Amino acid sequence: HIYCYSGDQILSVDNNSGVRVVTGPGVTATNYPEKVWLTDQFAGIPIATNGADKPQCFYNPGTPITPSFLSQDLPFWPDGVTCKVLRTYKNFIVGMNIVDVDAYPNMVWWSDAAEPGFLPTTYDYAATDNLAGRTQLGMGSGAIIGAEVLRDALYIYTENATFRMDFVGGNFVMKFTQVFANSGAFGPRC
Repeated sequence: HIYCYSGDQILSVDNNSGVRVVTGPGVTATNYPEKVWLTDQFAGIPIATNGADKPQCFYNPGTPITPSFLSQDLPFWPDGVTCKVLRTYKNFIVGMNIVDVDAYPNMVWWSDAAEPGFLPTTYDYAATDNLAGRTQLGMGSGAIIGAEVLRDALYIYTENATFRMDFVGGNFVMKFTQVFANSGAFGPRC
C-alpha cells in the first residue's frame, strides 16, 4: 500500500480496499487544511510534516504496517516543535526550518542515530551521550525549503543558496558546506 498526503487528509491506498482515510477531519482531533506535506521513509516507515503540526508517521514496533494504521505523532519528537522540511539521512531524521516558540527558518535539527529497524529515540541536542544536534545556516541565504539525499550527503536548499550536510562523527557529528551561494530552490517539491 501507499500513503498519500493531500490538503486535509492522509490516505492509504492499496489493491484490496482502495482508498482509506487514515487521518484527517473527523478521524483525528487535528485538521490539516491546505498544507503542503513533505514526505520521506525512514527504514520503510513513512514519515511526513506539514510545517504546522507535529511530524507524523506510521509506526508500531514489532507489528507490520497495514492500511488500518492511523498516523501518529513522530515518537520522541520534542513537544511544541514543528518543522517545514523533514528528511531521512543515514540513520538520522533531520528536521529543518524549525519553529520552537520562535521561528528559525535556517535551523537544521537532527536526531540521535537510530538502531536498525527502529525510529530515533531522542532529538536532545544538549545531551552529551548521543549524536543529536542542531545548527543554523547562513541567515542571508533565505529560509530552508527543501532537502534531498544525493550520493552520501544531504543537500539542503534554501531560497537563495544550497548547502551540503555530511556525517563526519566525532564532536561535530555533521559538517556543513555551502555549495552554491546564489542558487537555491523555488519550492519544497522542486
